[in-house]
Amino acid sequence: LGLYGRQPGYTQQEMKEADWRRKIQLCEEILNVLKVLEPGMTARKGRILFEMYLPIAMVAQLMEGRKNKVEAKKLYHKSIVTLNLAIKIFSGEHETSWEKKMVQNLQNTATEL
Repeated sequence: LGLYGRQPGYTQQEMKEADWRRKIQLCEEILNVLKVLEPGMTARKGRILFEMYLPIAMVAQLMEGRKNKVEAKKLYHKSIVTLNLAIKIFSGEHETSWEKKMVQNLQNTATEL
């Protein structure tokens, strides 16, 4: 999942809308499974939410470019909500964890969105 947007052939610059939508779909499917296996807010769910916020924002940006402003605005909002939920989960993690260390960077990103 993390390779979408990072792997050669699938870098952020190379990905098309269908690729971004596929990543969103995979994240949603994984979250649905985790809801059953891991009730509550877990670090694993936070990482999936973290992986999902950017694809949502990228699809919104592409839609905005096609003059679909209403749908783009909804997706930007969904992206911010997704990122803020990841931040909330990460904030509760151990001080030395990667997730906790990412909180400040992600808060800055949420402000920029």
